Amino acid sequence: MLERFTLIPGTMAPPVLWYGTTLFVTGLICLVLALQIFLFLRQSPGAIALGLLLVALSWWDITYALYWIDAPAPNAQFWVDVTYVGVVSAPTLVFIFAIQISGLFETSWLLRKPFWFVMAIEPIVTLIALWTDPWHNLFFAGLRANYQGVILRGGLLFWSNVIYSYLLLLLSVIILVVGYARASGIFRKQLLMVLLSFAITWANSILFVAGLNPLPGADNTPFAFSIASALFAYALFRYRLLDVAPIARSVVIEQMKDGVLVLDANNRIVDINPAGKVWLPQAEIGVSLDRLRDQLPATLQQMPLDRDQRVEVMLEPSGRVLDIQVTQIYDQRRRLIGRLIVWREITEFKRLQAQLQRLANYDPLTGVYNRREFIRLANSELARAQRYQHALSLVLIDIDHFKIINDQFGHHTGDEALICFAASWMAEKRTHDIFARWGGEEFILLLPETDQHHARQLVERVRDKMLTKPMVAGNNRLIIKFSAGISAYTGSETFEQLAQRADLALYQAKQQGRNQTMIAELPQCEKAEPEQGQRSVH
Repeated sequence: MLERFTLIPGTMAPPVLWYGTTLFVTGLICLVLALQIFLFLRQSPGAIALGLLLVALSWWDITYALYWIDAPAPNAQFWVDVTYVGVVSAPTLVFIFAIQISGLFETSWLLRKPFWFVMAIEPIVTLIALWTDPWHNLFFAGLRANYQGVILRGGLLFWSNVIYSYLLLLLSVIILVVGYARASGIFRKQLLMVLLSFAITWANSILFVAGLNPLPGADNTPFAFSIASALFAYALFRYRLLDVAPIARSVVIEQMKDGVLVLDANNRIVDINPAGKVWLPQAEIGVSLDRLRDQLPATLQQMPLDRDQRVEVMLEPSGRVLDIQVTQIYDQRRRLIGRLIVWREITEFKRLQAQLQRLANYDPLTGVYNRREFIRLANSELARAQRYQHALSLVLIDIDHFKIINDQFGHHTGDEALICFAASWMAEKRTHDIFARWGGEEFILLLPETDQHHARQLVERVRDKMLTKPMVAGNNRLIIKFSAGISAYTGSETFEQLAQRADLALYQAKQQGRNQTMIAELPQCEKAEPEQGQRSVH
């Protein structure tokens, strides 16, 4: 075999077994990492670019190792020329990997396959120029020495590739730095490891240009890239570099179901997501929101935007409900730079909320107030009666022999009887009277501004209608009879005391034969007092 070098003191000449072996081993490591990525992580953002980068580095290492162990070749330059497949591919793949892993371009055309084909043009042209140089002399320009282990000089196409490659690497670093500044948590640590990897390759380039190459006559760049790949591998296993990938805020906002509108300090539209365009189809970047006010529902046109707030707005006449949140955006000096408006439709939520509220406050069978809500409303009326010295009466009602209805006609008929019974009372009471199901077949009625005598007149009026007009429950016509106890508010007792006296009167009505009304006696301390003038609207 031809001698590859005219030996110069302090330089290396093939074969250098330790150097070639080291390169070969690092090339195999890169190849194993690439295979692992292709087999297990290929669906992750940046995985294909990183896998191809590791394949390119593996090619670079192994072919350069063959040169340094003096493997058989057609000519002295063959293995060095072959390494250029990895040399020209690495910067391009680094650039693509940086774009994908930074999380800055999730919706960009830069991530689509046509961009990959465009990026492949320069490496392919460079390789063709290198391998066809004897025909045109545009790559080496006659400056290449025989048996040269590293290409340091050349013509126009050589330097074009050098400048292009370093520009790609510089852009890659800039992209990663911006991504690192915006990232947080584990994603920030991932990008830090990638940046450290690039720092090694840049440090190597500086040493090489400064003439401080520790391997005279050889290109130590494959080592630098291989060390970088080792850091990539560390990031893969330590920080889950590819299977825990960052999701850019832009992607999240684009896919949000909530409308998102970003304004500047002058209320000009800076950004709006697709969900926002549904509500503001005429919204365009740079247009003032004030110009679109007439497109908004009337309830929103006068809504102030100069303060943080969260409001629920019902849109007429559709009845749809929006939850709108306005947030002022400030810079680091606390200067107002814009506003963020986020809204979502909560019509269905409000409907369900109303249903839950009704279930919480109303008896599900009869549709009247339940016991808990009645007590709340009754305490409020007692406080008002005490404050204004108004009369107030409480009526406790119990259907007579209701068990017989259930036993004779069945529980379904019994339920219908309860519904009809409650409906009869609701038809007779005033709007501000409070009627509720107290429990089982017991009902309760609160009559504000009504004394016990007028309360009794109402009860007997309802009784007469029930006796003269049978209720239709299923296929049965029923005459419902009931007993009632009335207690008049004395102005000082609690609701529990008032209800206890009405319950005692109801018990007396049942004891005396049912189907009648009894008025509770006043407490002993009240009997000696003269009756106060009382009003009634019954």
